[in-house]
Amino acid sequence: MTDLFSQLQLVAQRQLGKQFVMTSGDRTCRQQRMVSTERVSYHVCGRAFDAVLVPYDAQQQAMLGRYAESLGFRWGGNFQSGDYAHDVVHFDDGRRFPAGVR
Repeated sequence: MTDLFSQLQLVAQRQLGKQFVMTSGDRTCRQQRMVSTERVSYHVCGRAFDAVLVPYDAQQQAMLGRYAESLGFRWGGNFQSGDYAHDVVHFDDGRRFPAGVR
């Protein structure tokens, strides 16, 4: 996930002239329970992070999401259900490790 975050940072800096800032990375089970009713999360196993463009722009954040998906990762902006439907700051490798967690 470090490689994906670094790639997205470079795209943000070089193409958009913006910073891409991580707001959440790995979480313990206790931390996960504090932020969500979801019982499992890719954050707990080190396979997810949340990050946002600064200053924020919804269209550019979506562009980064599509770019991440083109590399084989998932972008939370396309989630359709659960606590995190349309979670535009979330990126994970659930397409590579579809263990039923998010």
